[in-house]
Amino acid sequence: MKKITIFLGLFLLLFLVGCGTEEKFPDNIKINGDTEGYTGSTIILTISPTTNHSLQWSSSNDDLATVFDGEVSLLDDGKVTISVLFDGEVKATHTINILPAFDPLNIEGEHYVYIEDTITLTITNQINSDEIIWGVSDNTIAKINDGLLTPLKSGTVIITAYSASQTQGTFEVNVYDNYNPTSIEIIIEEEILFVEGGKHKISYNVYPEYASREVIWEYNEKNVIFDEETLTVEFIIEGKSTLLCRSALDKKIVKIISLNAYHDPSVDVYRILFIGNSLTYTCDVPGIITNMARSEGIPIYVESITTTQYIDEDEVLYRDYLNKKKYSHVVLQEQSYGTYLYYSRFESAVRLFTTLAEEKGIEVILYQTWVYDLIYYNGDKDRQTSVKDIIINSYLNMASILDLKVARAGEAFWEWGIRYPDITLYRDINHQNPIGAYLSACVHFATLFNISPINNKYIYNQVEPENAEKVQLLADEIVFSS
Repeated sequence: MKKITIFLGLFLLLFLVGCGTEEKFPDNIKINGDTEGYTGSTIILTISPTTNHSLQWSSSNDDLATVFDGEVSLLDDGKVTISVLFDGEVKATHTINILPAFDPLNIEGEHYVYIEDTITLTITNQINSDEIIWGVSDNTIAKINDGLLTPLKSGTVIITAYSASQTQGTFEVNVYDNYNPTSIEIIIEEEILFVEGGKHKISYNVYPEYASREVIWEYNEKNVIFDEETLTVEFIIEGKSTLLCRSALDKKIVKIISLNAYHDPSVDVYRILFIGNSLTYTCDVPGIITNMARSEGIPIYVESITTTQYIDEDEVLYRDYLNKKKYSHVVLQEQSYGTYLYYSRFESAVRLFTTLAEEKGIEVILYQTWVYDLIYYNGDKDRQTSVKDIIINSYLNMASILDLKVARAGEAFWEWGIRYPDITLYRDINHQNPIGAYLSACVHFATLFNISPINNKYIYNQVEPENAEKVQLLADEIVFSS
């Protein structure tokens, strides 16, 4: 009995001692940790003071964040409150502002580079001015400094970039020795190319894609303006142009495409057919007119039939041209003495050619020729003057009868001889020299387009500037003031 009493006493003593030493839950518990984070990241929370008591963690919105033993997973942007509980009672709270996650750094650039070359890689989505830290997976293949990659030997590397506020982006680069392409592709997006369409973008590919992109371009300089730096093509005139792209490493690797340019249907285009002889083609009077018009932005295309002396000798060829092509104007130039020795022949030819043209809606202009140089008449000025009057009046009479325009080059030639007797317009007894050709062209230009040739942008370098100015002034006066 005594032993039982002693045992009970000891048990009671131990119980009382145990109750007296149980840990008390701390007052003013506090949660520590970041109050801001980004979607997709985690935040570790701790409490202070620490305790051995069993705690429960909870989130005010599990769609925004979940928590387990103090580790908070941020799921979506917004505000969430994290609570710590003991025996079901909230002891402390902690609010976290969840920000939208920044995308990893996006690296852009060429995925290949050749030995002895470099490429620049760029970041396209940097959100602030944080320093970008670049890295390379194998610094024996390439090195990178501030986005500039320098290859060292062939191989493949992974380029990395990260900043304090954005996660790491990666980019693969292949380093090759110079590699000849096996083929080239030229690409132009527009299906219909208009002369008035401005600059058209050209691109090209080489295959395989890691082959050298160093190429040589060749093209028809008379028809197009090609900018090799911007890879744009601008058409000067309508029609087909050839564009050639050749590998600089292997000139046998070539791609050729044909570009066919048209004028916009809303644009008035001058298509002129000259019928004449050597007074038309000597010094290329139609060519000068063409260059003067294009310098003013006027779309113009000129063809000539100059294989015979007299207009009517070209009838068959003339009919063929009119049937095959569309013209806006026909310019008729007769053999000079044919207008007075064979006037009826001249008249019949002009009537026929005018009728054929007008049936197709073509406007006819008469190319008034000039009298031969005085030396042809052995210095007989009266005789030269008489012939001059017949030639000039022959064209004016036909123009009056048929209601046609006259390009009064013959009158301009005569007036020039009066004003500038020491500056000849003749290459021989009847053909024009460059000054005479330019005078004829300026008269035609003003007649065709109703525009003064004064200060025309085209510089005809076969004539001295002071003489060119005289020509322009006289042509303007003949056409618009006489």
